[in-house]
Amino acid sequence: MGCERTGRPPVDGLPPAVARARREAEREACLRHALAERARADLAVLDTAVAHVVPGDPAAAVQAAARRFAQAYARYAEAQAVAAALRDSAVNLARSPQDSLRYLRVAAAALPAPPRPGTVEANAAAQYAEAYAAAAADPQDPCNAP
Repeated sequence: MGCERTGRPPVDGLPPAVARARREAEREACLRHALAERARADLAVLDTAVAHVVPGDPAAAVQAAARRFAQAYARYAEAQAVAAALRDSAVNLARSPQDSLRYLRVAAAALPAPPRPGTVEANAAAQYAEAYAAAAADPQDPCNAP
């Protein structure tokens, strides 16, 4: 799973802080997109498994719980990916400061409200945060390529 790194404005000649911000926005969007893709794939696998469960089977409750978690995780991952893509657009693709601010406002609105502690959604958000940190620290992840 990599990200397309085309169609971006060049960072050569920009102040180092601006170039870093542009690369970091693109990297974050790439990482979050990859996590959302993986979450959708995992949910699809669970959807297939749940479809084949026999009613009354003791494993049905376990599979239903796993699917509920995967669904919450996928929703959270998708919201994070959308927000990161909008932030990336604000930094790398906006044609004016006003466009950039619009992208940033929409990105902020795309983020889910913090989940209530102890809920499936909170557990999914916590696991997502761990997965993002691991992906961001992985030098082999294609999104981390210079």
